[in-house]
Amino acid sequence: LNFVGASAQTLTGTTTFSNVTINNSSGVTLNTASTINGILTLTAGTFATGGNLSQNLYNGAIAGTGVGSTTGNIRFFKTIWGDRYHYLSSPIPAMTAADWNDNVTIKFGAYSNLYSYDETVNDTNQKVGWTAVATTATALSSVKGFALYFPRFIYNTTLDVAGAYTHGATYSSAALTNTPCNTPIAKPASDGWNLVGNPFPSTIDWNAASGWTKPAALTNAIYMYDSRLLRYVSYVGGVGTNGGTQYIGAMQGFFVKLSAGGSGSLSIGPGTRVTSTLRDVWRTESRDNIIRMSVTTGTNNDETVIRFMDNATEAYDNDVDAYKLYNDGNNPTFASVTAGTEYSVNSLPNNIANKVIPLKLNAATSNTYTIAADLSQFISGQTLMLEDRLLGINQDLSSNPTYTVSLSKGNYADRFFIHYAQTITENNLSHSSNSEIEIGAYQQQLFVLFPSLNTGTVKINVLDALGKIVLEEDNAEIISGKIEFALPVAAGLYIVKVSTANSISSQQVYISK
Repeated sequence: LNFVGASAQTLTGTTTFSNVTINNSSGVTLNTASTINGILTLTAGTFATGGNLSQNLYNGAIAGTGVGSTTGNIRFFKTIWGDRYHYLSSPIPAMTAADWNDNVTIKFGAYSNLYSYDETVNDTNQKVGWTAVATTATALSSVKGFALYFPRFIYNTTLDVAGAYTHGATYSSAALTNTPCNTPIAKPASDGWNLVGNPFPSTIDWNAASGWTKPAALTNAIYMYDSRLLRYVSYVGGVGTNGGTQYIGAMQGFFVKLSAGGSGSLSIGPGTRVTSTLRDVWRTESRDNIIRMSVTTGTNNDETVIRFMDNATEAYDNDVDAYKLYNDGNNPTFASVTAGTEYSVNSLPNNIANKVIPLKLNAATSNTYTIAADLSQFISGQTLMLEDRLLGINQDLSSNPTYTVSLSKGNYADRFFIHYAQTITENNLSHSSNSEIEIGAYQQQLFVLFPSLNTGTVKINVLDALGKIVLEEDNAEIISGKIEFALPVAAGLYIVKVSTANSISSQQVYISK
């Protein structure tokens, strides 16, 4: 429905609309209760709601474009799934917990069900900062996030607030902080977490070119809680895990993290707003070289991303790395690890030629787990191996991307590893392959078999992924048709060259501990 008259217009009669545009400089007045289930666009003029308007934020939103305005209260509502916690925020300012109390009874004391997050709590576990809201008079401040439990006996609940809406407003959070904790030990990855929220009745874009004023110490990742699957999603620098994107839905709370010693306010303006809608309260891909690793048991799963890109380092990079937050329920938690830091998105420099990357798996239940690699964004020609160090199994993920194993409940920090190597080419060699020579390796033992040659000598060179010679034997002796020797080098991929009087044979092998 488009209101495009040149004189004042009035709407009377209880009505439900899909999309509505107000484009009348003389104004439009709503006289009776009505609901907009789609997008309300305030192009021009004043929309006088008289307190009669309900705006659906599950299927709709108020578009951030236009120079129109509203008077009178607007009721904003969204359907929320029951039997779980959701991270929430208020789409209008000056609300209190009492405004949610008519939808979900707010409880206090031992049975508290509404929490904010206090970053300053002195502990090295990120989840200990949850602080129960003590009264329904607690302000639902703009740009502040809360966790609210929705009852298990209600399949879904309509959460609503009603108040004055100011089109074109900019909202700022209270000071965000990073308070380092040293008890019982220092653990920087657990410091600096702040639960903030979308202050608008529309989706916002974390990558928007305008509208954001972010503290200098704010890292670039956002973290939301997928309440349906009881797991965290993350997004940073063009890559998301578990379905995370740059878009933050209306009434959505989300975590951000400040680096050590940092503080400042997060400001969100109209330039961040988009007209698309996100139904769930949790919620681009990159052209970089991406390995997307997942772990699945039954209907529960989690994933971690390893990305190789220009300008990344092996340390934590604020713009392109995302920490790992542990999931709830029976969901496993899967992270890649670099220098002791656990990542959901782990960005590494493109010029790494040979890298062993530990994987940390928290098995929430004793069960069969499948580890899988999605290599659809992984540059072909590079080599990727999954190592199960306990069982001594090394699997080429390029040819077999899934690995299934039975695990007991617990943390597995030193068992699974990714071995990554860029393909080694030998452009300066002119040689022919000798099908009569077979080259292989098991753990740190190298084997060269000569089916039609029982004795003699050959030259053997072993090169690492950078092309550096790590072993050179000019007169290796063939005994009973084979040469076998230990290769005490770091685990990884190597090129073995065997030179006879007539030919040179080369083979890439994987050496493990």
